[in-house]
Amino acid sequence: MGFVPSKYQQDIFNEIKNGKESLIIYALAGASKTTTIVKSLEYLPENLSILFLAFNKSIATELQERVPSHVQVRTLNALGHRAWLRHVGGKVQLNANKTWDILQNSPEYRAMLTQSEADLLEKVATRVRRMVALAKHQGIVPDGCQDAKGGILPDTMETWQELCSTYDVDLLDEEDQFDSVETKIKKENQMLEVCVGLARKCLLIGLEMWTEIDFDDQLYMTVAYRAKMDRHDIVMVDEAQDISSIQRKMLHGCVKLETGRLIGVGDKFQAIYQWRGASTNSMDLLKNEFNCKEFPLSITYRCPKSVVREAQQFVPHFEAAETAPEGEVLRLGEYDPRRMTEVFQRGDMVICRNNAPLVRCAFDLIRAGMAAKIMGRDIGSSLTGLVKKLRPKNFNDLAEKLAAWKDKEIAKALKKDPDANLSSIEERYECLLVFMEKSQSGTIPGLNYEIEAMFDESKNPNQVTLCSVHKSKGLERDRVIFLNSHLIPSKYARKPEAIAAEWNIFYVGVTRAKKSLVYVNSPKKK
Repeated sequence: MGFVPSKYQQDIFNEIKNGKESLIIYALAGASKTTTIVKSLEYLPENLSILFLAFNKSIATELQERVPSHVQVRTLNALGHRAWLRHVGGKVQLNANKTWDILQNSPEYRAMLTQSEADLLEKVATRVRRMVALAKHQGIVPDGCQDAKGGILPDTMETWQELCSTYDVDLLDEEDQFDSVETKIKKENQMLEVCVGLARKCLLIGLEMWTEIDFDDQLYMTVAYRAKMDRHDIVMVDEAQDISSIQRKMLHGCVKLETGRLIGVGDKFQAIYQWRGASTNSMDLLKNEFNCKEFPLSITYRCPKSVVREAQQFVPHFEAAETAPEGEVLRLGEYDPRRMTEVFQRGDMVICRNNAPLVRCAFDLIRAGMAAKIMGRDIGSSLTGLVKKLRPKNFNDLAEKLAAWKDKEIAKALKKDPDANLSSIEERYECLLVFMEKSQSGTIPGLNYEIEAMFDESKNPNQVTLCSVHKSKGLERDRVIFLNSHLIPSKYARKPEAIAAEWNIFYVGVTRAKKSLVYVNSPKKK
């Protein structure tokens, strides 16, 4: 039997074929989003210029094989790179260390080399590089650049202060001591002035280096200089809920004026990447800016009926396909580390809001003779990086320094914002405690090795794969173990938008299951 579109898909096809307006498609989890947008291309004349924007390079490569040959598939970074090549009229060299190279050679920084201690210079350099990356991401163009007119945020000290506050760029170190609050504020303002001055210098010099760019520049330079992009009749945007402000501005440059159509596809209930810079209401912003007509895509072809009913507590209009099996949702209580095979099966995907329970569970699985790995090399790197930063002599020293680090980080976060989300601090603290507790080596080098090994992402399909709900986005598995679901919403989510994002996380986790969803809790610590 051939492809039979749902009522929602048919409405979308009809609008794409007969309409002239832009569309925003709210596609829920497992609702054949990719199949729908690929199939919709059949309803468009071949003489139209069509651009399909994918979330990352691997997805772009996969989609290029599925779409007609006249459809261009790109990532936004590739689109920006192409536009910048044309703008400069020659070759462009990618240099991931561009900001660091500029900083080291700036007269201001070189002058500091003779006046400051090495540790202070390293700290300044780290902060400046972070601030430059954030400024590029948010579209801050320094006032001193006469030719770049495409900035999004104004180059004011207030903007830089907000940038540091929003993205936790600490201007002072946790071990710094001050005799008064006034002295601390003065030092903080001095450091802000120094770092902003150097960051602005790096941006200004970087904007003049047309033939040498980093990956952030592929978006930043294109927007800052308003580099001309090819305009298309149709621009399709996948994962539209994760579009940032600078990416959204790029979209305005590649849709044909007046006659062009934007087709944005995504699931606003899976918007869980705000910490990466995505706008919290990206799809609504796209809808308003491009005057889009709304279309739902609400029938899931992934989840069984029992899982759909579970997800409806978060998204009431979520629908199961008529042919969907009943499936199962089980609540098994606490697992017993001595009887792991009674709950966990090879090929399971174990997900959790927090990483520490996953680490403990992975050790329990390995002890039971079951292969298990945790997804997320970046998580492992953040843990080993913290160990390196604390410079412990042994496990006792690490435990003391880790506790002091947690207390100071929490105090700093709460001072900036009484409603601050402290989960990332607690996560790193608790994960390291579990690794120390389970360590076979008892040494700091051995601990770092054990962390790296645990986060070695193998593709062995027979092992149990453990990952945070954030890492599970885009994945699916027949049997999904939802570990410690009571951790959602996070106790640190207090603001309405933060709480809403927590329920999005729950919905993402539930909708990974194709046959079975099993709720399990970690055993209580004795």
